[in-house]
Amino acid sequence: MTRVYATFYFNGSFSDGSPDRVEKVHIFVVLFEVLFYDDAGLIYRRQRNGKHQLLVPKAPRNKVIRENYDPTYAAHPGVKRTCELLALNFWWPGMRKSVDDYVKECKSCQRQKRNREYMAPLGDLGSPVAPFEITSMDITEPYPLTPPKNRYQLTFVDHFSKYAEIFPIQDQSELTCATV
Repeated sequence: MTRVYATFYFNGSFSDGSPDRVEKVHIFVVLFEVLFYDDAGLIYRRQRNGKHQLLVPKAPRNKVIRENYDPTYAAHPGVKRTCELLALNFWWPGMRKSVDDYVKECKSCQRQKRNREYMAPLGDLGSPVAPFEITSMDITEPYPLTPPKNRYQLTFVDHFSKYAEIFPIQDQSELTCATV
């Protein structure tokens, strides 16, 4: 493939009117993947599918990422999905690294992320030597609503004798499970 080194100067601004400083952009332009200006002076990256990507200046890049990552409908989609969403309309050199840095710094994602270091390891419970030494409990759902308005089943199993009891319950609350 033939590569041509190109330098572009542009003064970017966003729809909210915040101006960006004039920026010098050095880009390797691959043949058939050309940058072009539109009538408004914006620079686009030409795509083969006919849907072109806006070249985003440095200053508003975090704003573009935030508007595609933080809204409730976006649901903090992670690095890969955010890059895919951005690539539908935008492009800049190092876009994946910018998104990766933004996601690593997202405070709500850091709060939600579980630290796997402290998770209890899954392992063998051992073999019980007496009835009801080791038991387990589970709630299964949803079942068709019965006349007494039960929709769930609370199941107890003794690991020694394999004795099981199943209780229909109306809800999954602690109080309901404790009073069975």
